[in-house]
Amino acid sequence: MSKADNSLFIFKQGIQMAYVLLYVDDIMLKASSPSLIQKIITQLKGEFPMTDMGWLHHFLDIKANFNKQRMFLNQHVYAQDIIN
Repeated sequence: MSKADNSLFIFKQGIQMAYVLLYVDDIMLKASSPSLIQKIITQLKGEFPMTDMGWLHHFLDIKANFNKQRMFLNQHVYAQDIIN
């Protein structure tokens, strides 16, 4: 568990790293390799009923956009709701 956020879990083993962000029934997973992601998903599915929704699009009113090198997060929808 992260010291900064108790909903963030960090896995480190050698050069392998994974981050699991959990909020109620939503999980965001990022890892250093596709094989590690698949291993974690398989283990989670063995313990909990879950569905892999694929690439991240939204998480807690945060929209995710990707290019080849980076992930961009924005809260345009959330900010628009506050303004209106």
